[in-house]
Amino acid sequence: MRTHIKNIIFTVLAGVLISCEKDGITVEKNNDLKWSIDKKIENEDIRTRIGYNPNKSYIVSDTKKEFFVKSLGSISLQEEELVGHAKVVLTKVLDKDIRVTLTYDESLYQELKTVYVGYQLASEQLIKAQKELVIKAGETESTFEFVLSVIPETKRLLFPYKVKVEGENSVEFIGKGSDILTVVVSSEDISAQATWMINPVNSSDKFKGIFESVLQKNKEIKKETLLPKIKFGVLGGYYRSKGLLFYSRYEHFNFDREVQYPADTNVNVENHIQIKLGNPTRTFTRYYSHLTPLIESFEQHSPYKVEKLGGGVFKFVSVEDNDFWFIFTKE
Repeated sequence: MRTHIKNIIFTVLAGVLISCEKDGITVEKNNDLKWSIDKKIENEDIRTRIGYNPNKSYIVSDTKKEFFVKSLGSISLQEEELVGHAKVVLTKVLDKDIRVTLTYDESLYQELKTVYVGYQLASEQLIKAQKELVIKAGETESTFEFVLSVIPETKRLLFPYKVKVEGENSVEFIGKGSDILTVVVSSEDISAQATWMINPVNSSDKFKGIFESVLQKNKEIKKETLLPKIKFGVLGGYYRSKGLLFYSRYEHFNFDREVQYPADTNVNVENHIQIKLGNPTRTFTRYYSHLTPLIESFEQHSPYKVEKLGGGVFKFVSVEDNDFWFIFTKE
């Protein structure tokens, strides 16, 4: 039995050796205990391409922080200051503190404006930025804080910053542009939100009078009540406008910051806005023409001064007739 097993083993070994010789494969004993990764594999590793070395310490920073400011056309409706944070992270835990600084660098704008098309370089004074942070020994992350308390009227602003590790050469940034932090301010136009409205109850007697008159006419003709609230929002994609659209049934308006005054008029136009009528739809012209007095009253009493009352509530007061005003609020 043993002889039979030995014969089988010798036969298998002979077959393996013959196969190796056939394929040109040689088996060599290597007593060298040193080893290394093939250079080709190392060069093709994505970490090598971006300059990453696992034996080094790296720092990774957020490269973008965005603030959204609510606006009506080009008028900012933002009331409270905006606070945001940008994270800075170490890839390894270190046994010493790491100090990281932030420096406003307007020279970066030329490079960044090709990425942030339409954004203007902002004044550094518009935002309060934390200029330094410390990642404590044994920790791996911390954050820079930004406070936007002066809400700008400009819709798109860009604040470019350079991030730097101070006094520590063993910690590096990895990848091009990883040491640049861009803070951007974008406008969030409420025309995309159909939950904003005018409630006639919260308006001047003059506005209520016009509304009640139209309401009675509506009951006589249509035998139904007019919408108790006039909602704001995008009516439809077929109508294009730079301003905010809002509608009452099937009518819409355009809110425009470009207020036109006679040349000899000395008026402070800060926070003033113009309301212009859009073209009525066929449905409105056919079935709701009795609403015209209410619709036209918005343009007739334009422009308006926008007052922020707090809590997302805004008051529109006619510049020419202070007795005509209404409250713009959220449902």
